[in-house]
Amino acid sequence: MAKYTENFNLIKPEDDEYYDVADFNENMDIIDAELGAVAESANSAEIADKIGQPEDSILSTVFGKLNGFISPDGKGVRIIKSLQHIIINLPPSEFSKTVTIDPVDSSRCVVIMEVLSHNPITTSYTLSDTKLSASYTISQNTGCCMGFWVIEFY
Repeated sequence: MAKYTENFNLIKPEDDEYYDVADFNENMDIIDAELGAVAESANSAEIADKIGQPEDSILSTVFGKLNGFISPDGKGVRIIKSLQHIIINLPPSEFSKTVTIDPVDSSRCVVIMEVLSHNPITTSYTLSDTKLSASYTISQNTGCCMGFWVIEFY
């Protein structure tokens, strides 16, 4: 059963649970609202100082706190290095497509796939360091739309 963070009640799935995109989106909404509140109450220079830079190790910044986070299982730092969202539209005549993505270390990535069509389909994908290949099979002669989140960890 998932746990929650102390300050903002963000959902923290357990290591043996499947990750739910709805949980990710709910967490992002909470973070966005909190950062928006900070933005309204401070000037932009103060906000930049509080958010920091992705490589920060200063615990007074948001990135610094993330980079200093050690997972409860003691396996090390778990920080998102990059996040890409790709949408692939496949017409009825195509059943696979390869798209170029920003370079990643595919061994350090998690891919979350979302089927954006309302048709019953079977989908699959493969990820390399610079490409995402998606394919599908479908019982009807219609196209398919799939979304992919490519999340790379340091």
